[in-house]
Amino acid sequence: MEKTIKYAEIPQVRGGVAFSDPDYSPDTWCCYQRAFNPSGGWIMKMESARDEDGYVEFALTLGRRSMMSGLRVVENGEGAVIRHLAHHQLEAKAIGCDTARVFVGSLDCFERWGEEASIYTAADGLFANLQVVTCKGEDEPAGFLLIGAIDGGITSEDELFRTIVSAFDGHEIDRSRFAKLVDPNSLEIRRELVKELRRARAFEQGEKPNEKGEGDTER
Repeated sequence: MEKTIKYAEIPQVRGGVAFSDPDYSPDTWCCYQRAFNPSGGWIMKMESARDEDGYVEFALTLGRRSMMSGLRVVENGEGAVIRHLAHHQLEAKAIGCDTARVFVGSLDCFERWGEEASIYTAADGLFANLQVVTCKGEDEPAGFLLIGAIDGGITSEDELFRTIVSAFDGHEIDRSRFAKLVDPNSLEIRRELVKELRRARAFEQGEKPNEKGEGDTER
């Protein structure tokens, strides 16, 4: 399958995030609605490909730049594997729908126009699997990884990407700009990673002095 990769920049995530059917309340088991105020802008990457049946399989990664520089999805003989830095923790969450629509975007946009800015799925049930990424020693999410599939005859790759970007009040960027924003050699990224690592080490020393983090070796 030929893969398409698109990138976007989100200058400000307003109020938090929502991965939810627009009719769901925050306590519905198969949605994720979380209010928080992340500092700085986020960036997004969407990898997608059509299978033989015309379904668009996608992996959407979004979050702060230091998280994006260490989180990735790789394919092996058994399917997709998530790799992350040792101080990142992942929590899985199922995302479903009962109105053939799913909203993926900021909580502010969800509360203002959730249905109008939602993705049309043409069917109910499980839409995707969400991985919530946090850093040890922090409560606020550092980012998210959404993996799922959608009928390409109903919603194209471009429609899926643009709907999500607009629901975050973001804008599309090119590959070169994205690469600069997540370059691990960048001084700003290195400073962000140092701060994350310091908080993670303080957490481990204070709470779990003998436990090692999972994932790739910390840079």
